[in-house]
Amino acid sequence: MSTAPQVTESSSSASQLDQLNELGYYAVTRHPADVRVVLPEARTADALGLGSCHIGERFTVKDPAVLSGAVAGCSTTLGIAPSTNYHTRHPTV
Repeated sequence: MSTAPQVTESSSSASQLDQLNELGYYAVTRHPADVRVVLPEARTADALGLGSCHIGERFTVKDPAVLSGAVAGCSTTLGIAPSTNYHTRHPTV
């Protein structure tokens, strides 16, 4: 009778998940938008191991540059993907 090889834990903590770079989420999806939820959402996504945060623009409510800075300030691993409407705002803004 042979036994299956044992899988050993890596040197990192077993309670931490590997980052799932292929998965992301869209920030502040509720309507009406409440941007105060962006920080708890980013912390939760970071803890879950999600790879990216997609931030869309909503005129007079959500500014992707500001929210990108907020997400960058509270997350250590999330990629940030801001998107703007190039008809109303130049992408370099």
